Amino acid sequence: MKLPKKHLSFSQIDLWLKAPETYRTKYYPKVPPHFAQSPEMLFGNTVTEAMERGEEWCAFIPRYPKFEHKMFIEVEGVPIMAFVDNMCPDTIAFKEQKTGRTPWTQNKVDNHLQLDIYSMLLEEEFGKVVDECELVWVKTEKVPKKVMMGDIELEGESTEIQVTGEFEVFKRVITEEDRDEVRKTIIRVAHEIEEDFSAMKHLYE
Repeated sequence: MKLPKKHLSFSQIDLWLKAPETYRTKYYPKVPPHFAQSPEMLFGNTVTEAMERGEEWCAFIPRYPKFEHKMFIEVEGVPIMAFVDNMCPDTIAFKEQKTGRTPWTQNKVDNHLQLDIYSMLLEEEFGKVVDECELVWVKTEKVPKKVMMGDIELEGESTEIQVTGEFEVFKRVITEEDRDEVRKTIIRVAHEIEEDFSAMKHLYE
């Protein structure tokens, strides 16, 4: 399968489904423009890394013992790469965590394709997966950034992101039918991208 990248991911699949032209701009050129991560996305990575190290400031966040489980799996010839935030190696249950101020709702979680993809990929890898998964929304806030002048702490004009200490857990049951459906979606999207990339490739070479 000839794709713009060597594999698909949730973010690629989601972007193609929502905005194909943005996908083309990001992935089709030989030298794509730089798509910088937002401060919120970078902070989310910081939280996951701090949880893995067992840092006290994020000890309140629910978790399973294994962090950033990497998967690289072919689904009917379509290569998929994914990183599960944290999972239980014994039961193959998993949690996905999200940081930010924008509220998560049960309806938003119920329609969040990332959970379906991860559930399907875990079943592909281990032969089983717990149907019930969780999305943990870790609430954050922006506060004035502290700067030091000698031994004196001052408040700067810029802001930084920090956790509030509050979180909300949303449960979701992903059935075998859901996993079959997302498998079909992945294959369909892969073929759409392959055909589209092949038809437009001459514009980017």
